[in-house]
Amino acid sequence: MAGRFQVAGCAIIEKEGKVLVTRRSEGRWTGGTWEFVSGRIEQGEDFEQGLKREVKEEVSLEIELVSPLCVDHFYRGVEKTPENEVMMITYLCKWVSGEVKIKVDEQDKYEWVFLKDINLDNYPGFVQYFGKEIEAYLNYEIEKEV
Repeated sequence: MAGRFQVAGCAIIEKEGKVLVTRRSEGRWTGGTWEFVSGRIEQGEDFEQGLKREVKEEVSLEIELVSPLCVDHFYRGVEKTPENEVMMITYLCKWVSGEVKIKVDEQDKYEWVFLKDINLDNYPGFVQYFGKEIEAYLNYEIEKEV
C-alpha cells in the first residue's frame, strides 16, 4: 500500500559567507529551537518556486537556489502517522535581495552566522533537528575549497 507524506523544502541561505538561522517561536512545535528556513511545498507546486515562496513568506528574502545538499525523512510531531510524515529536500541558496523580517508567530529571532565557527551548544535543538543538513552544508563547503 502506498503511503502519504508531505514534501518540505529547507533553504540554507548564504550571504557574504554567513548563513541565516532562525529560532522558532515559543508555543509552536519545537518552540525555542534553532533552524534553517523551511516549509511545506503545496500539492502540485513546483518545488523550487515553493521553496522560494516559503522563504519569502517566512523571512521576506529573495533567493536563488544553488545546489541540492541532502534529503531527510522525519515525522512532524509525536505521532508517526501518514499525515505527519515528511520528506525534506535541502538546498544551498544564495541571498539575492531583501532584509530579514521574521513572522513573529513563526520565529522570534534570527542571526547570520559562520556555520563552521559557531558553538552549536548555544543553539538549542539545531543539531537535533537539522544535524543532517548542517553536516551536508559543511561537507559541501569543504569540497568547494578543494
